[in-house]
Amino acid sequence: MHVFDDATGAVVGLEIDTPAISTISGIRIGSTRDEVHRTYANAVDVDAETVRVENPQGRRITFFVSRTGAAVAMTLHGPGPAPGFNPQC
Repeated sequence: MHVFDDATGAVVGLEIDTPAISTISGIRIGSTRDEVHRTYANAVDVDAETVRVENPQGRRITFFVSRTGAAVAMTLHGPGPAPGFNPQC
């Protein structure tokens, strides 16, 4: 897990790469792209490797999926620019 903070030290996002942590709806690392879409009606395929869910307040969950369609990482972040996935974390 990686924590993103801003200049004041406030947490603005999390990068999750373990199945031990799930979203409140039960999606976790290893969940499939189809499971993300079934769970979140507003899920959008950004590209072949990225699925994003955003609520009206601008909070986002970005799922990074492998070629097999399983989530390998996810970022959770508040309003503002989305932190990018760093596979070296």
